[in-house]
Amino acid sequence: MKKLFLIKSLILLAAIASAQVIHVPGDQPTIQAGIDAAASGDTVLVDEGIWYENINFNGKAITVASLFIIDNDTIHINNTIIDGSQAANPDDASVITLDSGEDTTSVINGFTITGGQGSWAGMFSTQAGGGILCINAGAKILNCKIINNEVIHEDYTLGAGICCMISNGNFNIIIENNTISDNAAYTSNSASMAGGGGIFIGSNTPAANIIAHVRNNVFDNNYCENENSRADGGAIKIQIQTLASATYNVHHNIFQNNSINGASSSRGGALCGIGTGANIHNNVFRYNSIHENSGQFRGAAICFKNQSSNIHIYENQFIENNSPDYEVDCMGAICIMD
Repeated sequence: MKKLFLIKSLILLAAIASAQVIHVPGDQPTIQAGIDAAASGDTVLVDEGIWYENINFNGKAITVASLFIIDNDTIHINNTIIDGSQAANPDDASVITLDSGEDTTSVINGFTITGGQGSWAGMFSTQAGGGILCINAGAKILNCKIINNEVIHEDYTLGAGICCMISNGNFNIIIENNTISDNAAYTSNSASMAGGGGIFIGSNTPAANIIAHVRNNVFDNNYCENENSRADGGAIKIQIQTLASATYNVHHNIFQNNSINGASSSRGGALCGIGTGANIHNNVFRYNSIHENSGQFRGAAICFKNQSSNIHIYENQFIENNSPDYEVDCMGAICIMD
């Protein structure tokens, strides 16, 4: 046993010794160049500044971080900005993309992520992931400000701040200690849907298994609008297809001032779940709303429909979540539909 422990220790030490820190711009001129030069276990450490880039992790198990990871000074988060507003291709305009099977060993830590307009995800037929887009991939997203991103399309739009879409495989997603604010999803087609102004996490086939932890975040002033059909989840939308499996843990977050406006229906001013349950606890929901021009009013704070697993909602605070006064619809803070 002692010999085995020694061998494992030597392997671990060798792995640590082989990892390197790639400084941007000291070693590489751009964040993407740093990622391209990195190997598994490396850290791409980014100096303060505005980086006009649209980056892709390319399947690498690496950490991309600001100087925040050195001293925990939040000023680095404010001053290290990845701005995706200058994308060459409007169909590939997410600020950060993970689409090569990444998981929670791929880490984003300590940035302001802004200016993203999302990417066209053909297998899901949606414009998605203005700030961060994960397709058949997981990620660990920590200590970021994900602000002022938007997705606009005449058909489906999902996850203006963060979008994680799984069609096949098992993936873990951790979203922790972030501020996700002022992101918006807009669409106009009568057969479409705008979902997840802040975050969308879900699947479109039965061959998916998702475990998602969303904790200790602030969701503020995120918005979904569909001028001809449905709008779901001003801050978060979660959804899985029949026979897919998912575990969603949403806890110790603050949801405030998020809203939805759907011409035919509006579900979940802050949080909407379709086809799945969730564990929702120790959150604060305040001042979330459904716009008065909406066609239906279902859950000013939370709405679940056709859940395939249990919904646990406990030890939350609900403060002045508002929907229009319409006597034949589901106006409350929480709406559970079947």
